[in-house]
Amino acid sequence: WGGGWGDCYQCLPWKPQGVCLAFYESHFDTAIVDHEADGSTSNGIFQINSHLWCEDYKHFQPNFCKMHCSDLLTSDIKDDIVCAMRIAQGPRGLGAWYHCSV
Repeated sequence: WGGGWGDCYQCLPWKPQGVCLAFYESHFDTAIVDHEADGSTSNGIFQINSHLWCEDYKHFQPNFCKMHCSDLLTSDIKDDIVCAMRIAQGPRGLGAWYHCSV
């Protein structure tokens, strides 16, 4: 996973980046939804944003992970992991998440 590290860097010696990301973004809460100032939502354990990554049926954005945002709110996080990996493999890497970019 490339990009900036910020808070995620602090826990790398003891946990993989995905575990750090889940801790700093949601404290492992799979059902959390954060309403952003731009009207989008950040969803689930990795706080994946509806602006680009999932469909909320309100904004009709690109939906690069090809999933509904509510799918990110279940305890089955396999699809969340696939989407987070897609985001992390992009040009911003882990820097796409606030806690890993500061």
